[in-house]
Amino acid sequence: MKKTISVNLNGQVFYLNVDAYDKLEKYLESIKEYFQSQESKEVVDDIEARIAEKFCEIIGKSKSAIQISDVEKIIKEMGSVDDIADADEEKEIKDETEKIKKKLFRDPETKILTGVASGLGWYFGIKSIFVRIAFAILFINPSTTWLAVVGYITAWLLVPEAKTSWEKLEMKGKPTTVNELQTAIEEKTSKVVSSVETKTRNIVQKIFSIFGRLIKFFGILFCRLTGFFSIIFNILLIMAISVGMIFVYLYPNLPYFDFSFIKTIATPWLEIAYVALGLIFIIPLIFIIDLSDSLMRLKWKISTQKIIMMLIIWISSVILAAGIGTATYPKYKDGLNTSIEHLKYLNHIDESNTQTLKVGKITKIDISSVKEVKITESNENEVKIIGSKHDLQEITSNYENGLLTIKGKNEEWFGCHDCVSYVSSVRVEIKTNHLDSLKLDNNIDAWYYPTNGNINIEIGKLVGLKVDGKLNQVVLKSSSHSVINLLDAVINQIDAGLETSTLKTEAKIIKIKGNNLSTLIYQGSPKIISQEGDQTVKQKYILSEDGIDKLNKAVEETTINVDGSPKKIKDFDWSGALEKQSDYGFYNIYTFIKPKLNSNYFVLWLIEKEGIITQKTFVKIDNWEEVHYFNLINDKFLTINGQVSGAELKEETKKLYIDKTKGILQVQ
Repeated sequence: MKKTISVNLNGQVFYLNVDAYDKLEKYLESIKEYFQSQESKEVVDDIEARIAEKFCEIIGKSKSAIQISDVEKIIKEMGSVDDIADADEEKEIKDETEKIKKKLFRDPETKILTGVASGLGWYFGIKSIFVRIAFAILFINPSTTWLAVVGYITAWLLVPEAKTSWEKLEMKGKPTTVNELQTAIEEKTSKVVSSVETKTRNIVQKIFSIFGRLIKFFGILFCRLTGFFSIIFNILLIMAISVGMIFVYLYPNLPYFDFSFIKTIATPWLEIAYVALGLIFIIPLIFIIDLSDSLMRLKWKISTQKIIMMLIIWISSVILAAGIGTATYPKYKDGLNTSIEHLKYLNHIDESNTQTLKVGKITKIDISSVKEVKITESNENEVKIIGSKHDLQEITSNYENGLLTIKGKNEEWFGCHDCVSYVSSVRVEIKTNHLDSLKLDNNIDAWYYPTNGNINIEIGKLVGLKVDGKLNQVVLKSSSHSVINLLDAVINQIDAGLETSTLKTEAKIIKIKGNNLSTLIYQGSPKIISQEGDQTVKQKYILSEDGIDKLNKAVEETTINVDGSPKKIKDFDWSGALEKQSDYGFYNIYTFIKPKLNSNYFVLWLIEKEGIITQKTFVKIDNWEEVHYFNLINDKFLTINGQVSGAELKEETKKLYIDKTKGILQVQ
């Protein structure tokens, strides 16, 4: 039985036999005495750390205590103070006989950035300057920049830094002995580094130090600002969720989505589920606020107890809300499905359901709060309402003495009369022999196709009405942000009273009275009679400022002459591509056409004035198969690019000068 003693080396506890302890103590004392004379306490600590590493290796071989043989072996491997005296005599022999395996470390002593290049230089036995040049070449080349960046960062993260004296010896491939350690200290003390190398390294390090400080400053600033604005945003979001949920609880019957179904859940379960639902949303936001506060302060501020508490409350809220919601689902199922269907067909009409009304001869129509209305004059009387089952249930209708009344559901936002409100998503299709009176109100898009006669039209708020057909006389009354488009209707006379509305017409006689927020857009040269108190803004119709589809249709019907015989543009191959340009009361329109079965193109210059399009001039481009693009650069130049005819693939671009003085197009 041997007595053991516990010792502490490098913060680790080891058990040594007494004789091993005595041997180790004498060894360390000699080391301390020798190196203390040179004020190298750090080196002594490195030696103790190295011994501790070797003890760990020995203990890993299932030995419970360090034997004296182990200590002697370690001393022999590392060398003693006595070995230093004979170092110069044996140095040459050791250099020839010993080959130590190098280990890859980052060199902190000769580093410029992180020591990666210096470490690779030691490992491969080359000067670090060559490694740095290789990295620089890879970085400068755009195709290998990513390789240099990824490779350098990967090496920086994976390769450890040589912190201790022993690691620095291993990095350089030198024996890890006391003798070599002494030699390294002497070299470090006496080594004079090239002044050029030192200055270069210092300059580069200063540049990167400044750059690093800037990155750190802006990084801290970014973290603080991000945290601050995140806290503000999430606090506002919590307030919005809280106010929104309270409002829905007090006023569940909202436009667009009806939450009234929640009232089918009995008290207090509704309130419990409601609070639990709120906590499900709010608790994660509170956690994000805490994270943002830690980010802003650059310090972790959330305690483990708080995280656990929030997690318990959140999980409990999920269980409560899910449990109550599942248990009471049969009660609010129908109401929820109705609201979802309501939302589903909010912006379009369900075409799968049609309701037909039984009516007689229709002479008067009064419709409000539906999405679309289509009225056609024909030899029959028929009314169809198309929409989802839910929307059809919202419709009320009545027919009596020639008057057809149809009303949808109208939900205004908090009593705002001029706001866009919810209306039933249905389309009403009406066929009638003749109509005397038409009344439309509340957010309707309507189309009316008359054949002849006179009519009284009354338009309410937010209505868009387009008339396409023939009428003799129209008496119109419109109000509140509505638009009445009669440009496609042939009308002899119109008597209009406008209030904050827009009227478009080409009627021959226009009697008008409106406020200063109303607009009359007329086409041609009608007789305009302003009645007493009329403040309507009057403008001539400009086709080029209307919809592109209407302009394209008008261009197609324009008659031109490019080959000696008048033809319409639609008789040519025309892509529909055009460029337009406003020019003092009229528009210049530029486009291109290709005669059928021909390899020539013509670039046209057209003039549109008061809705009438005429040809100004043209220029011919020979031997092109197709046009790739056509652009108006400015008010003086056009460019056109196309494929030249022939077996060879060849593109050609031409620049055309617009000479407005002479009224010609010239190829530059």
